[in-house]
Amino acid sequence: MEYLEMITNLYDQFLERQQPATNPVDKQRSASTWTCDRLQQYLTKKLKSMVTITDDLSRSIFDFGVNSLQVMQLRNAICQDICPVPKSFIYEYSSIGQMIEALINRVSS
Repeated sequence: MEYLEMITNLYDQFLERQQPATNPVDKQRSASTWTCDRLQQYLTKKLKSMVTITDDLSRSIFDFGVNSLQVMQLRNAICQDICPVPKSFIYEYSSIGQMIEALINRVSS
């Protein structure tokens, strides 16, 4: 396998890595455990492991220097730990506050 093909395959696998909870019991459990406070703690912890952020939930995470690779890492973590979200999720909801609101709506619907 050529180097370019190997790298392309690695990126494709990384981008597509997502493990949504398909079991209805898991979905109910997820909805009851993800509160606004818990989501704030989760997102803040994830972002603080990547960049230095402030407590301003309305500020775009891109203002703190989050890059596209970190966006993919955060999105994949959200998909694995909370619920499936589209690839554009973090670009559409770029502040922690916006992400919390969107995720609450997703896990409770």
